[in-house]
Amino acid sequence: MRTLVVLGLLAGLTATPAHAAGVAARNRRLPAPLSLSVVQVSDSALTLDSNSPATAGPHAMYVSYRITNTSGASVANLSATLAGFGGGIALAGGQSATQYVGTLAAGQSRTVFWFITYPSTFGVRNVLSVSVSDGAGGTASGSGPVTTLSMISAQAGGLTSSSSIGAGAVVGQVIPLDVTFQFKGWKAGDTFNLQPAGNATFPAGCFQLVRDSITSADANLSSVIVPGTTNQTYFVASVSSVGGGATWNVSVRYLFKYLCSGTTATPLPYSNELSGGQLKYSANYGSGAGVPAPIPPAPSPSASFALSKTASASQLPNGGSETYTV
Repeated sequence: MRTLVVLGLLAGLTATPAHAAGVAARNRRLPAPLSLSVVQVSDSALTLDSNSPATAGPHAMYVSYRITNTSGASVANLSATLAGFGGGIALAGGQSATQYVGTLAAGQSRTVFWFITYPSTFGVRNVLSVSVSDGAGGTASGSGPVTTLSMISAQAGGLTSSSSIGAGAVVGQVIPLDVTFQFKGWKAGDTFNLQPAGNATFPAGCFQLVRDSITSADANLSSVIVPGTTNQTYFVASVSSVGGGATWNVSVRYLFKYLCSGTTATPLPYSNELSGGQLKYSANYGSGAGVPAPIPPAPSPSASFALSKTASASQLPNGGSETYTV
């Protein structure tokens, strides 16, 4: 009889799968959405030459998204992935779709850059999306459009000059590229897009853009593109220019992280401007004037120090002590 009772209890424990599933569901903690803002801060216009879209002008651009922690606590181990490609719009130069963002303190922002290329056809439009994950199931996302547009080559689009991107590099080093753009007049509402590279062959996967900053701007332009601004390549004029046919300069420093030993690169900077109702890009794009020299291959690794150890005595008596010097 006791055996029957025990068997009955065991049967009762194993004959309620619905009850067991309910307990498991109550005990399981679903990952909460991340409290992050993900916003496109780059231009949506992809530059194509109005006369020769297949052979002239830029065919690549950096898009950027600002990720902001809107919660009251730090979030860690964040990674961001760009998607939404199609119609010839794609990552370029070995650019990785997923990039490590790391930790964001409460209220902190970080801007992530991706290098993309696009087809030689006007009016191709995609909505690119960025998903951010903490590796534990928490996610957040944002999106923004990009469209290939016809632009004329003109000085008003921003003549470009730039310095070399660096005399040499080792893996992990951050390399500066200094570029000066020159603009003529503009009206309130006109736009400026300042790009460090427009050649789709630029190896962006080996030279990861991590930051840009406005280092200087002439007086009339400084109210639109403010010196000290960081991680922003796209600006909208709030006021019109003054001074007739004068020109004004703005200088930008781009910082690239060097990731591939022995790789060389020649970025071709350009800018475009909405001026007089017409989109215009740098008249001297790719002409060689002011184009930076290729980065030399990284030097071979070498030991910068050596270790040696000496003893105060060659033999020790029983119970003696020894002093080592390193």
